[in-house]
Amino acid sequence: MQAENRPKTVVGFKLGWNSHEEAQHLLDAGGVDLVAANTPPDALGADSGAYDLITKDGCVHVEGTKTEVAERLWHLLR
Repeated sequence: MQAENRPKTVVGFKLGWNSHEEAQHLLDAGGVDLVAANTPPDALGADSGAYDLITKDGCVHVEGTKTEVAERLWHLLR
């Protein structure tokens, strides 16, 4: 049962060497519906990158510019 003030869909973001493990903790706790995880931490400020979009149903690997990744994430949420 969702809290009354919780948005319909919550997306979390994890950056770091243990991003997959931390993403799974977020999903297991029920605080998020999807986590965009990437490593290594030097991805900050880059124009493009590689991300794993993780849900309770699985993981989709995406690479590209931040705009391309955002479009893919948006598609998964629809």
